[in-house]
Amino acid sequence: MVERSEPGELEAKLAVIKRAYVAELPARAASLQAAWDRVQAEDWALAPLQELHRLAHTLAGSGATFGFADVSACARALEIPVKALLQDASPEHIQEYIQGEYIQGERPALSKLYEALLSALAAVAESGA
Repeated sequence: MVERSEPGELEAKLAVIKRAYVAELPARAASLQAAWDRVQAEDWALAPLQELHRLAHTLAGSGATFGFADVSACARALEIPVKALLQDASPEHIQEYIQGEYIQGERPALSKLYEALLSALAAVAESGA
């Protein structure tokens, strides 16, 4: 038998989960920053790019789930070109690919997308929404 909730009980439970999510955002931002720094330090190597993609993908979904459209949109905007980069370059040739014209032209754009996502995360974390 399905247990019925009192009116407002579900909303209260969801609010608790949402607050916990917001409280985790600084740590998620730190993970994102560490992944971005690693991408830069390791000259766009495959493993850090995969981690950056995973983090952006997770934030895109969780941001939407908890009603943070800006976080979701910024994360998705970063996720899409990183995913395309990962799909276009085979693991054994990624270094040659990223040194080519494509990634050289994309680095500034990806940097702006990364900064926009960090700003969106900070805005939500600071608001305590």
